[in-house]
Amino acid sequence: MIPERARTLAGGVLEAALGAGMVAMAWPAALPQLVLYGVAGLWFAARSLAGRRGHDVHHALMAAAMAWMVAPGGASKPVAAGLTALFATAAAFWLARAADAFRRRALSDRKTQNPDEGERPMVDLPRIVSREEWLTARKELLEEEKEVTLRRDALAARRRELPMVKVEEDYVFEGADGKARLLDLFEGRRQLVVYHFMFGPDDTEGHNSCALLVDNIAHEEHLHALDTTVALVSRAPIARLTAFRERMGWTIPWYSSLGSSFNFDYHVANDESVAPVEYNYKDKATLLAKGTPWYAEGEWQGLSVFFRDGDDVHHTYSTYERGLDQLVTTYTYLDLTPLGRQEHITKFSLHDQYAS
Repeated sequence: MIPERARTLAGGVLEAALGAGMVAMAWPAALPQLVLYGVAGLWFAARSLAGRRGHDVHHALMAAAMAWMVAPGGASKPVAAGLTALFATAAAFWLARAADAFRRRALSDRKTQNPDEGERPMVDLPRIVSREEWLTARKELLEEEKEVTLRRDALAARRRELPMVKVEEDYVFEGADGKARLLDLFEGRRQLVVYHFMFGPDDTEGHNSCALLVDNIAHEEHLHALDTTVALVSRAPIARLTAFRERMGWTIPWYSSLGSSFNFDYHVANDESVAPVEYNYKDKATLLAKGTPWYAEGEWQGLSVFFRDGDDVHHTYSTYERGLDQLVTTYTYLDLTPLGRQEHITKFSLHDQYAS
């Protein structure tokens, strides 16, 4: 599915090509006109049939004009020149719209997704318009939102269809009630979602960005009712994990994997003396080449999904970095607002550290 911005830009480019038609009309051969107007005509006919952005009538008229201009005995040169000028004007409008869309996307990426270190970045506020103009813009955005929703549904379906790998290693964890195997973490349910919480053996408290994500897990009972358990796993000693869990007021079970290879096997801990470096499906050389050497060592966050079939456990999915964004509902709410996310996820405080 082609993104709306790409279609808008492509439409603008095709309309701009019509401006060249004025030059082509002076040529003896009809082929240049046929190519320019014929291809553009097909584009607008397709846009018309698709009813994109409510411009179906506009695009249908353009498609008809193209056909008239290239048909034998069709539009005269003065009429064709006038239509071409009209289309060139429309081209300028759509190219400006496309450029503005890309500019806003770049601004959003720069100022809300990954704000710079230091002061909170300034964000351009929306224009003030009439209710009618707002409604038009909102309906245009709604079309793109619907596309994203359908695309997300398709991705979820593909995710469910991923093959799974049987877990052969007999991992042993330390929980609040003592030793536990990976099978025990399911608590009798068929599905297990493990959040790999950044809390290493030498850390005194959990990482703030991981704490933000766990703060956003509400009422596990809904998941339990659908045969799914959520658990946290870290390499810090269980006493430290339990104390921090109580401080944060969480009820989610938390296990220490200290002494096992679990975090290394699922690539949320990197130490070359223990296992080859890998994070987010990139080896050490790739991480260094990408300019992210920090991922090549230490503790990192991630999420892994397991499925139980009897006493057999299978690994079905793991995600890292911004693949975790969808679990941070604080970001989901902020993404609906004019100011956006404002802070990088590493800048959020623990919830008991905010000033009253």
